[in-house]
Amino acid sequence: MTDQHVGLDKVASLAAGPFHSYAVPESGALWGWGYNYFGELGDGTFEVQYPLARRLLMKSVASLSTGSYHTLAIKKDGTVWSWGTLNDHYQLGRKSGSPSIELHVPGPVEGLGSLDVPSLIPYIPMNINLEGLLGGADSGWPVAIYGSPITVTAFYDNPRAIRVNLVVTDGDGDRYEAWMSATDEEGLNWSHTFIPKLHGLGSPLQIELTPVFLGDEVGNPIVFGVILIDPSGIIYNADEGDPDTWPLPGATVVLQTFDPDLGDWVEMNEYEDEGRFTPPVNPQVTGSDGRFAWDTAPGLYRVVVSRPGFEPAISRTVSVPPPVLDLHVGLIPTDHVAPGLTVSGVTYGETYTQPVLIEWYAYDDDPDNESHDSSGIRYVDVGLNDGDAVRYLDSTGSLQVHQTGTYTVQFTVVDHAGNRYVTSNPFAITEPSGEVENFYTVTFNSNGGSSVADEHDSPTGSVHDDGEGDEAGGVGDELERI
Repeated sequence: MTDQHVGLDKVASLAAGPFHSYAVPESGALWGWGYNYFGELGDGTFEVQYPLARRLLMKSVASLSTGSYHTLAIKKDGTVWSWGTLNDHYQLGRKSGSPSIELHVPGPVEGLGSLDVPSLIPYIPMNINLEGLLGGADSGWPVAIYGSPITVTAFYDNPRAIRVNLVVTDGDGDRYEAWMSATDEEGLNWSHTFIPKLHGLGSPLQIELTPVFLGDEVGNPIVFGVILIDPSGIIYNADEGDPDTWPLPGATVVLQTFDPDLGDWVEMNEYEDEGRFTPPVNPQVTGSDGRFAWDTAPGLYRVVVSRPGFEPAISRTVSVPPPVLDLHVGLIPTDHVAPGLTVSGVTYGETYTQPVLIEWYAYDDDPDNESHDSSGIRYVDVGLNDGDAVRYLDSTGSLQVHQTGTYTVQFTVVDHAGNRYVTSNPFAITEPSGEVENFYTVTFNSNGGSSVADEHDSPTGSVHDDGEGDEAGGVGDELERI
């Protein structure tokens, strides 16, 4: 229970008894205040009175009718509920207990079933509690965050459950299932926490709880819905590929929301918009996957993107909810200058009588234009003879050849704008250094390279890789990763 000390927003209806009052917002939640000595507010207590509006137990309320000491409510699923005091004439429509029992907790009126209520929408049953919500959508659906935990808690008293199964299904039919955990020794409360994003679940979610009672009797399932929100996307090079093939790191992404009072777009910040978006970091800078993501409260949003070597761009406008997971933004390159490469340790066409250590440095600056807006090095592909190239995600690296032979090392340098520089350098080693064996060794050292072994009839070699990178094939031929 939480007290509300400010005005209620978006109130859809009001109801009042002689000494107590109710307000029902558009979400269907129930708020009440006033006299409660006989439990007529239905909050499970007998507090004498509440001078301020208080969130009560009932949810998904469609309409109310009040008496002096009891209340009737129709929920949005069409069921009728009652609560209050002195059921002396069975005015609550509930046979539980004696005619004079005080039923100060809402319960369904027996024998009516479900009434025809216009515009039925999903609801959260009375014995269910959800944590991790941002509130409700205009439709009445509860709203949760795509990438944050959702905790489902269920209460089973009469009868008590011995197990409770939770099944979550999204709109595409993807499914997550788990057994809930008892949170007390009596087995009255059951709970389970999950993160939709970690289980590949999209929106909307259908959550189904099925209790199992003593004797393995399976109870009726409880089903309700949740909407997920998460404006996210990928920044990519629109001239070279798509979000999957050419994501851009290093892009600055600014989240904006439309302020209806100002009639304009404003940049969100953690102070003025506390609790309305997470993480409360704006702007974000994309990593190697080009992705940005926020979880936000309902509203209108867009992102403004900038990056060196590209034209700035503004995304389309999106409304949350429903969740927006494809707010991809393609950038147009302004960097049209090919990158360069400096190679040391080997001279074009030279013959050596000792091992060769080739070192390189790739750059994307234009030495003739200091104002050149460089997009930066994306990768360097390095190949030796007919072997597949090794892709390095760093601008520097080295290659060492120990054994005699004739070689050609090929370099392909690509920047994030898609400009390419290609060069090759032939050389030979006629006399090995040290003991002659029936194998040669090729060594790569870089913070960003990787390789893979390929079968070949040539003698064996090895590749040394000090960093991380995208696998792109073997170098030389049969190479063993060590």
